[in-house]
Amino acid sequence: MRRPLCLLCFFYVAGLILILELFPTFKGEAEQFQEKNMCTLSGEVYRMEYKNDKSVLYLKASKAGIPDLKVICYVADAEIFSRIKIGNRVLVKGTCRLFDEASNDGQFDGRMYYKIQGISCFLTGCQVSLEDGGFRPYEQGLFVVRGYLSRIFERSLPERYAGIMQAMFLGEKGGLDEEIKELFQRNGISHILAISGLHISFLGMGIFRFLKKIRIPSLAGAVFSMAFIISFGIMTGNSASTIRSIVMFFLFILAGLWGRTYDMLTGAALSAAVLLLKQPLYIYHSGFLLSFGAVTGIALLVPAVERMLPEESVTESMILNRSRKEKAVRSLKQKVKSSMIASLSISLATLPIQLYFFYTFPMYSVFLNLFIIPLMGILMAAGAAGLFLSCLVPLWSGIFMMPCKWILQICEGLCRIFDALPGGNPVLGKPRLWQIVLYYGLLLWMLFMKETSGKKLFGKACLGKSCFKEKIFGKWLLRKRNLHGKQRICILLAGIFLLCIRPRGATALTMLDIGQGDCMVIEEKSGYNILVDGGSSDVSEAGRYRIIPYLKSHGIDSLDYVFVSHADSDHISGILEMLSKEGKEEIKIKHLVLTKFAMSDSDYDKLLAYANQRGAKVLMISEGDRFEVGNTCWECLYPGMDEEGEGNDQSMVLFMECRGMGTLFTGDLPGERERKALEKIGNRNVQVLKVAHHGSKYSTTEAFLESCLPGIAIVSAGQNNSYGHPHKEVIERLEERGCRIYGTYFKGAITIRYENGKYSVLTYKEM
Repeated sequence: MRRPLCLLCFFYVAGLILILELFPTFKGEAEQFQEKNMCTLSGEVYRMEYKNDKSVLYLKASKAGIPDLKVICYVADAEIFSRIKIGNRVLVKGTCRLFDEASNDGQFDGRMYYKIQGISCFLTGCQVSLEDGGFRPYEQGLFVVRGYLSRIFERSLPERYAGIMQAMFLGEKGGLDEEIKELFQRNGISHILAISGLHISFLGMGIFRFLKKIRIPSLAGAVFSMAFIISFGIMTGNSASTIRSIVMFFLFILAGLWGRTYDMLTGAALSAAVLLLKQPLYIYHSGFLLSFGAVTGIALLVPAVERMLPEESVTESMILNRSRKEKAVRSLKQKVKSSMIASLSISLATLPIQLYFFYTFPMYSVFLNLFIIPLMGILMAAGAAGLFLSCLVPLWSGIFMMPCKWILQICEGLCRIFDALPGGNPVLGKPRLWQIVLYYGLLLWMLFMKETSGKKLFGKACLGKSCFKEKIFGKWLLRKRNLHGKQRICILLAGIFLLCIRPRGATALTMLDIGQGDCMVIEEKSGYNILVDGGSSDVSEAGRYRIIPYLKSHGIDSLDYVFVSHADSDHISGILEMLSKEGKEEIKIKHLVLTKFAMSDSDYDKLLAYANQRGAKVLMISEGDRFEVGNTCWECLYPGMDEEGEGNDQSMVLFMECRGMGTLFTGDLPGERERKALEKIGNRNVQVLKVAHHGSKYSTTEAFLESCLPGIAIVSAGQNNSYGHPHKEVIERLEERGCRIYGTYFKGAITIRYENGKYSVLTYKEM
């Protein structure tokens, strides 16, 4: 059997996924901490770093019921931090904070991310006292070296480029310029910022080959280079991609020493097994999946992609009497072709992973990487040489690092050129499991189908015979193993199409969990996208971290209509973020719908200014205005043109009808103004009510409920908010009338699907 270790690893990973999905308790223990409680812990420092200008300790602590507790501590006193060493035992007192758990589609799950690293929570404003001065000299030495090298970059390069070099060489991402980071991400070259195979192979193989040239015995050279790489991994944080690269580097070196052939897939399988044995939750880690996906793409897909391309004619390949120029040109063409094939293979292998975690795909990354990857090799050499010379002559470090600055300027310039091209980063959305399985199934079919019928698909041919292979794979599939290049391309394009489509079976309304604020997204069945409000008073950058990720995960890159009930920050802060986004527009807003108060209220001025800058058409509506959007019909019930008031009194009240089912959006309408809206509701059938003002005691009165008689009430409020929303009296009033109540504060995002004259409710935390 070929590659038995790969097969074993495949079954191990498949079984692991099955166990984690069927038995979620294996994903981690229940939370042992309370948000914002004062906490005192004693433990050993196992890592230290400066993160976003903050002093950070990583602590292995002890607490009843938790044997291996890890906590991040943000130290308030920089002087105390400077006296602490790795291995010291310290007593820490600070305010406990839990990592944010995802409560909407597309939202980054900080709790799972840190749980994979074994970290339970973080403490802020920490006061630290030393309990035991014993420390680990080796790891402390690496920390000191890391800090020294980091300072060389800081004093030798502009801040934006120093951050890149710190990320590439030292694994420090806290100093990365946000604009540069987003630029690299949009263009698909953010992999250069992570410690990966490029860094490990360059440093490890460079040292090994250098020692070999100066006649150091192979065994001694191998031991030294492996020890250096282990130290480098510890110093840079031992990320998933770093550990994968180190294990594969070890296997490569050992294979050479033992006279064996190195197999990339076997190396990847073994390193995956090592990581998953240590932490099974890595299976949910984007870095782990992308790293191994890239290696698998190179190992498996490169031959398949080569078979799609037209082969060089025999006559051309056998010409020997070429000029030196012709040979150089042919050699360059071959290198470009090989790089293109490798880049395309990686993209094909990681496309579902890229879409699952980031919802977009950089279309030009295949071409951009043709320039970037060779430049990275030169940059690594220039950076390593610059660091070495700067250690010898610190005063000349700026001169030694000048080549790095030039190369990074070229990289940035190339990124900006490709970034300006149209359609470079389309929003494709998050694929479903069946789409991912189907895509990889078609990819494997394309991979294993041979060009000539004499080659076997699964060992001995069994066509025309009754055997288990026919029963499993089917006669037609086995007979169809002789595919031509065009047929392979068609299969590949079909797989990509099936992966990227986002069919809508029904109109869906989703109230996002945006903390203390309002945001509702309506995905109309025929393709229209509508937003009703979008802001929060207690979630920082709600647009960037809650609204935009949700829209992208659903494949939405533009909003046809954005309704703004009124201009309070908890209703418009996220909309302002989307409109004020500089450079590449992530989400385009076509129509901004306001009431007449927008022309007389200064709170709307910024909103109107940004709308004009971004080309969003502003529509003014008032009581009685009615229009249709696809299968939905919208009517403004309040305020009228003759209304007076300010703040919440101005809240727009909307009625949406979809397939005979009504939904009422009430903004922050206060109780004394509900009577005005009631006059226009009349006999309309209200199945779904967006509870006004986050469940304020003074809204959603008994008279209002008697008139509406909703079946479902949805409430948007922040968990444990200082206003006490939703008020218990409002909850009681709703329950007395038999309403089913759904709140974002404990259910996460709430989705209502309107289909075939019925509606169904799903909540994010119960999906």
